[in-house]
Amino acid sequence: MVMVNHTRKETKQLMIAKGICYLRAGDSKGSLLVTPGFERMQYVILHTGGEDCHLFRLKTKGHFQIWTKETLEEFGFHPEHAPYYVVLHFDNSKEIEMPKQPNLKQKINTYRAKIRPLSDFFGID
Repeated sequence: MVMVNHTRKETKQLMIAKGICYLRAGDSKGSLLVTPGFERMQYVILHTGGEDCHLFRLKTKGHFQIWTKETLEEFGFHPEHAPYYVVLHFDNSKEIEMPKQPNLKQKINTYRAKIRPLSDFFGID
């Protein structure tokens, strides 16, 4: 399973440099809901508006942490929309090449984090 996460270009560059992906947690608008499949998540795709996609393997399958906005700020990020965030750690030293850039543009859903099967990107199970 793959976490597909839209982020601003500058934030995406910092996420790749730090090996950290974060998403809103809690009841705020746009927050991530932990749904079935989360425990099988092994990858993250970072993209900006459905373009410039980067695929990485998580350091630990299905593992995430909850961080405060202040903790993310200590790592150089500038979260603006919630007090708590889901944080995924990935291996930033080995970007995984995709056969082609996926089409992640889905109108408003382009900007929502979602979990999708790896087969959506490689045609395998």
